[in-house]
Amino acid sequence: MKRARRAAVWLLALVCAVALIGWNVGRFHGAEARIRTKNLDFLPSPTVARAMALGQASTAAKLRWIDSFAYFQLQLDKRDDRVSGSGSSGGFQRLYDMLIGLDPLFEPFYEHASLCTSGVLEQHHLALGYLLRGTMEKPHSTSLWRNAAAMLHAQFQYSERRPDLFDDFLKQWAEHELDPDQRQAVWIWQANLARQKFAGLAQLPQWFERLRASSPRTPMGDYIEDVVREQLARYGVNELQALADATSARRLAAPVTLGEILDPAAIQARYPQGVPEFSPVVPLPGGFATLGDPWGYPYALVDGKVVSPGWERVRYEQRLAALNHYFETRRSSGEEIPERVADLPGAGIELPPPPLGASVRLDDGRLVAEWTPPPQTPYDVRMLAQADINEQRAMLRAGPRVPPR
Repeated sequence: MKRARRAAVWLLALVCAVALIGWNVGRFHGAEARIRTKNLDFLPSPTVARAMALGQASTAAKLRWIDSFAYFQLQLDKRDDRVSGSGSSGGFQRLYDMLIGLDPLFEPFYEHASLCTSGVLEQHHLALGYLLRGTMEKPHSTSLWRNAAAMLHAQFQYSERRPDLFDDFLKQWAEHELDPDQRQAVWIWQANLARQKFAGLAQLPQWFERLRASSPRTPMGDYIEDVVREQLARYGVNELQALADATSARRLAAPVTLGEILDPAAIQARYPQGVPEFSPVVPLPGGFATLGDPWGYPYALVDGKVVSPGWERVRYEQRLAALNHYFETRRSSGEEIPERVADLPGAGIELPPPPLGASVRLDDGRLVAEWTPPPQTPYDVRMLAQADINEQRAMLRAGPRVPPR
């Protein structure tokens, strides 16, 4: 009797399980797979949401955030963030104001708020506001600082419109970094921006500050010295090119020598308040001359374009370093490298032509460039960093000069 009763219970359980499975499977029979989307139907203020969380604000925020992914999917197609009763605030803004109010220390809220408002709705001002709010709540977050800096540069062009404020922002970022490697990354990021966009020498004082804090003949110290020289060279090329372009427009012909562009009237027009500090143009009794570039080579004109031979040398060395790395990769895979530079084209290796005054040879499978020694003394950028602006100007003006030719 007990055995029959037990069998009946198991049979009933099996029937219920089959019915339950059939009911669930029946809902999907013939249905098409679709990504779940839905609108936001309940967006209380942060104060009301915290009261409703009953002491579990962090958990409630994360559960509500996960549920909101369906609204994000909806906005990928809809691109209309307006919700009823929200006034001027959109759905994403009210959602993330609520979530951050519930758990202000959860970093993904700020990043996702930026993604939704900027990447989906192109409301960059809202995205920047969330990122800056995140740096206040989590001041040592590298990701939040980096995203905010990238948005200031890419969407608001702060590195061009307000380089002084942008540099202050990067300085604050570096000061809040706890990891020395990440702090160094901020400086490298800043140096790369300086290379991409010419903005005078607004960043030079900060690099002088970094230089004073670094030790000479160390990898970091050498790197900062190179950045300072490169910025000075870029500035010099830009200033001399402006004078060369003015000469071309006035004469309807490209100048051939630097002496042709050092016209007192053109220099007065370029610098009505006087020749600025760090300019390669040097006033002389009865005329003007030019300083050499930061590596000690005289600036030159090549087909009407001003070049810094020292800067060209640095960039060419970087290209050779990339080729040498490529050679090592080929050798590690068993391939042979030609022993003479003349044989490189036959091996499918294109060697860029060396700058004027340089030659290239292969030494034990590595490309080595040989350079004509600079005729002038390279800038001592550490001495420049230690002097005030007037002393810096006097030091440069007292250096070797190239008379007009």
